[in-house]
Amino acid sequence: MEFDLLSLFLIIYLANLLNDFTFFVFNVIVQYYRMRSSRKNMDLLRKNLEAAMKSGIGNDGGGKK
Repeated sequence: MEFDLLSLFLIIYLANLLNDFTFFVFNVIVQYYRMRSSRKNMDLLRKNLEAAMKSGIGNDGGGKK
């Protein structure tokens, strides 16, 4: 009887650990893709800013003449 309860407890404990590990891996993957998407957006903004500065937009010092 004790062996059965011990095995049941061990199975439940391992299932709980597997569940936590699954959520951990899922969150790591989601954070990686969010970071990758954010990096792409930052690169695009940087390229647009560099292109705007090269073409002369925004080179008037920010004021009207």
